[in-house]
Amino acid sequence: MKDLRVFEGSMMYLVIGILFIGVSLGLSTLNTAIEIQLIITQYLIIGLPPVLYLWVKKKPLGKILRLKRLSIKAIFIIVLITLLVYPIAVLMNTIIMLFLSLLGSVNIPQIPTANTSQQYILYLLIIAVSAGVCEEVLFRGFIMRSFEKVGYKFAIVFSAVLFGIFHFNIYNLGATIFFGIVFGYLVVLTDSLWAGVIGHITNNALAVSLGFFVNQVQEFSEDILAEGSELGNAEMISTTEILMAIGLFGFIALGTGFAAIFLLKSLRRNYQDHDPLSIGKESKAPLSGGESFENHEPVETNYQLKEFWPILPIFIMFIVFTGFQLYQVVTDAGF
Repeated sequence: MKDLRVFEGSMMYLVIGILFIGVSLGLSTLNTAIEIQLIITQYLIIGLPPVLYLWVKKKPLGKILRLKRLSIKAIFIIVLITLLVYPIAVLMNTIIMLFLSLLGSVNIPQIPTANTSQQYILYLLIIAVSAGVCEEVLFRGFIMRSFEKVGYKFAIVFSAVLFGIFHFNIYNLGATIFFGIVFGYLVVLTDSLWAGVIGHITNNALAVSLGFFVNQVQEFSEDILAEGSELGNAEMISTTEILMAIGLFGFIALGTGFAAIFLLKSLRRNYQDHDPLSIGKESKAPLSGGESFENHEPVETNYQLKEFWPILPIFIMFIVFTGFQLYQVVTDAGF
């Protein structure tokens, strides 16, 4: 069988999830540099297994992963859409932090940020490019593809949820699921994995750039005031600050969200033959390899719910990790 089955996607998620947790914990125990940890986990744990599996199984790698070129116009629109929806993703994370702040003190784990120009370029390559390529190959290339015959909309949303869970971070859960849906829709719409890769790289590059900019501002301020403050590994913020952030990002997201919708409509007009939202309408849309959308969601008649069971262990691990994070929130507040 050339196409991917539900069970193959579920099992790939299980295997990579276990490897990711085990290798990450092992490298952390050995005090391996964060840059080395990211390179190993991204390329060897996340990116390589799905490609290697397709090659060993002699499945059409280009067709399954949707390795199709995009026009310059489409690339430009995808970059703009990603930038415009960024405030929405931040807003979703902030809302989660608001609920956590009601339980206790919120200590936000800090991602690696660059302090020098050389480190900034390195993080762009590792965090933006490497993660953008490897994670999209796994989630929008392999996993989402395996669920598509259950339903295109289901595949987009469900793979996005798995994408969010895979990060094992409750603080960033809202944004990762949101971006997973955005990238998944863009990939199906354009019938090209590069849409997800470009969007993912743009998002991560923006995060790396903002972190670098904040560090530069802090260094400049410290030089002027001749004093500094150690942030440590986590930043504690209050409920009042979170409410102010929700108001700010909510206002910004309202404007950028409408602009993103406008651009998305333009992109849908160019790729209306592949639009998953057109399923159930009169038009039929061809997919890669000569497939076509029917007037209803495509349904795989020979899959069973038991093919999803490999996902459960990773879901349980996620509950354990988030439970520990919630425990820290409560205990840090003195409860």
